[in-house]
Amino acid sequence: MQEPFLQDDSMAQSPHSPLTPENDRCNDLQFGFAQPGQHKTNSLSHNPQSHNPQTEIRRDRLLETTATVAHLLLTAANLDSSIQQSLQLLGETLESDRVNVVENFAPDSNFLFPHWRVLYEWDSPGTPCQFSDSTAAQGSYEEIPEIFERLQQGQTVAYLIEDSPEPFRSSQLAVGVKATYLVPIQVEGQWWGVIGLDDCQKVRHRSSAELSVLGVLANCVGSAIQRQRTQQALLQAELVRVTELARSNEALQQTIDTLGSLDNFDDFIPAVLTIVARTFNAADCAYYEHKWDQTVYLRYWYSSGKILNPMELQLLDPEHHQVLHQLATGFTVPLEHLHGTTVRDRTHAVIIDHTCAKSVPDFHAFAISQGWGLELNQPLLVDGKADGALVIYRGINQPFSDAEIMLAEGLAKQLALAMQASRLSAQARNRAVETAIAREREKAAQQQAAELSRANTLLRNSLSRLSTEPNLNDVLGQLLLEVTRYAGASVAHVFSYDATQDALTLKLRVRDEQVFWTPADDEPVIFRSPISVTTTPVFTHLCQHPQLATLNISEFSGRLWTGVSEWFQAKRLRGTSSCVLLVGDRPFGFLAMAFSHPVALRLVDEELILALAQQIALVMQLTTLAEAAKETALLEERNRFARDIHDTIAQALTGIILQLEATKGIVATQPEVAHEHLARARALARDGLAEARRSVWALRPEALESQDLPTVLHYFAQRMTTGTRLKATVEVTGTPFPLSPMIEMNLLRIGQEALTNVLRHAQATAVYLTLHFGSEAVQLDVVDDGQGFDPEQITVDQGFGLIGMQERSQRLGGRFSLISHPGSGTTISVTVPPSGGQAT
Repeated sequence: MQEPFLQDDSMAQSPHSPLTPENDRCNDLQFGFAQPGQHKTNSLSHNPQSHNPQTEIRRDRLLETTATVAHLLLTAANLDSSIQQSLQLLGETLESDRVNVVENFAPDSNFLFPHWRVLYEWDSPGTPCQFSDSTAAQGSYEEIPEIFERLQQGQTVAYLIEDSPEPFRSSQLAVGVKATYLVPIQVEGQWWGVIGLDDCQKVRHRSSAELSVLGVLANCVGSAIQRQRTQQALLQAELVRVTELARSNEALQQTIDTLGSLDNFDDFIPAVLTIVARTFNAADCAYYEHKWDQTVYLRYWYSSGKILNPMELQLLDPEHHQVLHQLATGFTVPLEHLHGTTVRDRTHAVIIDHTCAKSVPDFHAFAISQGWGLELNQPLLVDGKADGALVIYRGINQPFSDAEIMLAEGLAKQLALAMQASRLSAQARNRAVETAIAREREKAAQQQAAELSRANTLLRNSLSRLSTEPNLNDVLGQLLLEVTRYAGASVAHVFSYDATQDALTLKLRVRDEQVFWTPADDEPVIFRSPISVTTTPVFTHLCQHPQLATLNISEFSGRLWTGVSEWFQAKRLRGTSSCVLLVGDRPFGFLAMAFSHPVALRLVDEELILALAQQIALVMQLTTLAEAAKETALLEERNRFARDIHDTIAQALTGIILQLEATKGIVATQPEVAHEHLARARALARDGLAEARRSVWALRPEALESQDLPTVLHYFAQRMTTGTRLKATVEVTGTPFPLSPMIEMNLLRIGQEALTNVLRHAQATAVYLTLHFGSEAVQLDVVDDGQGFDPEQITVDQGFGLIGMQERSQRLGGRFSLISHPGSGTTISVTVPPSGGQAT
């Protein structure tokens, strides 16, 4: 099957080409499909003679557009506007008449093929709008099954509209489409939609490199749209939570008003049960007492609008109401019924599933016969002990939400307060209840307001930083610092997840209010290498059940990584909380926090920590996408350099070999002919050397094109140490004078490599770079106050960077010096003559 658009632009201009105005339809253009990064080309694409400088210019423009689009998607306050700008930039760069973003969607639950619809569109002047035609703005992949299959496999599709099936062909021809490219958008590992390039005026060629970069941009656009939808979902969830709080406040206010209007506690309980049944939409609820020992008594029973008081419960016929009569006369509760706690010692609510519980068979059977599946059992605490319980019964299809559990706790506090008040004298009871309830209500209101304000501030700050900070690593560090502060943790680590190795690798950590990118010396050895997920069962569990997992010191045994338990003990850490960093269903990493105190996070704290963890996961996803774009550009540059070597230096060497071979056997007999061959070989060698120097010059750092070495050295030192604890100082001594490009480039590379070694290995707090201009030589010194090392113990594999610095010094005709001792820091000195690097 031929690739329709993967041809040189020169073919489109040939008078014999099927793409000329005389024959606008390309006879050999069939449906063509191309793997991203593996686009097939015809023979013209590989012909060195077809190398087109215009293609190089367009490639450079596309790389610039890539950077601009990525910046727009990360920083723009209005996503719709930034996407429209991005589509216009892509369309103008790739000379397309129309660029659109198409989303897949499911029309209903009984579909074989997904449908598609246009979300965003940019049209060049004079190009009809696809949105204006409803049949062209959306449709079903059932009309184009072959295209659907290719896109679903992650392949870019290119084809002529006249070769597509009906009715899809007519709908696209109606909006002027002659040919199109469809680049799949992948979001969280799933095919989300496509970016389409429509040629309406003239069929144009796009190279494989352009399509590869466009594939990365497509994923960036899809992720930006999905990220905005996720943020909107978070805001919607917050609105739901506010609604639940309002509902809770209303129920609490009703109980307060009821208590104020009644004279005794026995009248208050039936009123509260009525409010509970209405608020929780429950058919049945009850109030139990166990004030003195482990014996429990049913005191009030609400069922279908009717309330039975203690006397009415005692008078029930045991034959017809056996279970209720037994509950009213007293019973004991097995420990396993309340998840391992006694009725008097428990402090938190328990939810019981009667459809699978086995602790009290008779009562479970009774509950199921009444249509209950779930029971919320909330203790009433008086002076630290559970004197009673508020119990709510609902069907198995009505699970209790976190907000409802919090509301039940608030209502239980109201009952407990009323219970305490009933024990006071009749004269003082009303005054004490009013004061206690008002204080509790004011305290709860202030606490809720403070929590909401703090949560909104944290989320707003993190979203603002994500949209304005260009350095994603800085954003990642600040987010981890914020979640550590909010949780009250002493230490926090973020591990990145590598799906290919199924392993976790330490990415960054927070300790003492500072962000670090390498493990500390006193941390477990396991942190210094990839950790297999097979040794981390909690990671797999949390991927399937996203939540915050908490362990305290009594639960550590056998549940921590090797060496971590000993580290906790040495650092006096007593608790840990962790969660998987997910974007959708795809794990990007693992967040682990350690605490100097036992961990007891509230539900609202866990929700906010998970929300901040979601932001960390989004930043890690954006980092992954940015690295993919960078690797694509780097691969293209490597390919270009390889072509240059093949077309110049390799050909020169081949010619030299041929000329030298020709002299064999004729040096003595035909010296003049042999001399001519040697002269030609010498000329070819000079040409090859010139080409080699040109290629090396092309690799010179761009910063040195417009600035001198001291300025560039200072820039890179500050840039490399920003966000770390390392302080870099750059000093220039002597009288600076111009250096040759070769000296500047090599001294800059040596300084960068030395600074990288300090960041990775030295554990230093300060590094000093001194560039001295002398009359006889230029000297660069790099001195750090780190841990130092024994140079004799460094192997070849470990010392590759040091060898590279030494070789650069020798290439310049200079001297390389390394002085280091364990515990005494390291000094690297490079001294080169001002004329270094001129001869070769």
